[in-house]
Amino acid sequence: MNEGEAAGYAIAPDCLKQDECSALLTALALLPRTRAGVRHLLTASPAIAAVASDARLLRLASHWLGVPRPIPFRATLFEKTGQTNWLIHWHQDTALPLTARNASPEWGPWSEKAGVL
Repeated sequence: MNEGEAAGYAIAPDCLKQDECSALLTALALLPRTRAGVRHLLTASPAIAAVASDARLLRLASHWLGVPRPIPFRATLFEKTGQTNWLIHWHQDTALPLTARNASPEWGPWSEKAGVL
């Protein structure tokens, strides 16, 4: 375990190259924003969808999540700066897009957003 892992984070040097980061910033700059940022980036930006499915990032996700084939399903940009900041109390989002309901009592309550369970 490295020093970051004990503190709850890891550093992956050179995961994305500088030119890749610059291209992502350019792609993000072209997207229309709400006051809070941009939602649905996987469908709004081919560049964001491509990096979310990049083998390098999927390997990192696989390692940290402990699953063999992680699947990116949501990307949201929250644009919080010193000028555009808002208070959000700590919380954990627990809504996941699923293809079918799970009969287990631990799952639920069920809802649909934009036709997705």
